[in-house]
Amino acid sequence: MKIKGVILDLDGTIIDSMGMWKNLGEKFLVGLGIRPEEGLSLILAPMGIGEACEYLRKKYALPMNDKEIYEGILSLIEEGYTRTLQLKPYAAEFLERLRAMGVKAVAATATDRALAEAALKRLGVIDLFSGLITEREAGATKKEPEIFLRALNILGTSIEETAVFEDALHALRTAKKAGFITVAVEDEASHGELKEIIRVADVYIETLADWRF
Repeated sequence: MKIKGVILDLDGTIIDSMGMWKNLGEKFLVGLGIRPEEGLSLILAPMGIGEACEYLRKKYALPMNDKEIYEGILSLIEEGYTRTLQLKPYAAEFLERLRAMGVKAVAATATDRALAEAALKRLGVIDLFSGLITEREAGATKKEPEIFLRALNILGTSIEETAVFEDALHALRTAKKAGFITVAVEDEASHGELKEIIRVADVYIETLADWRF
């Protein structure tokens, strides 16, 4: 499998952050004195942050607009990206291997650009990426291929020679349908869909150290 470029998800793939994201909606609502519905984290999991804000506003009739909800959620996660979150095992080594082999990497993430860049800079790996694109900038979540196609344009490689590394089932489905090589990376937050993730992805790896070029 000849790979000339890779598109890397951040949360759950490069950055060990899914535990923080898992109950974010619940924490936001509780902070407003609202009791969340059962299973809210599972409902929000496949959504981009913009879509999640819209869902919370409509579902709970929140007296604020989507921008205000977005800013409230960002305030909850800012500390994680700027101070505490760490890379997943072997992520730095993996990125170094890509660089050494001349394989370009672009990050494609649902996370706000400022927070994603802050985390990558703090963790010492931002210079190992050739670019970064967010769902907000692409104008669509990873349920649509736009973010991956925008990342591909940055890479300048063909779809057939480009691998998308993801931990989320909906993103893997989108990338696979668009024609990319798909690599599923194990993350605890996705264990409930593991069987389907393995079926959909071209390759499944438990850690980034398991990828063979």
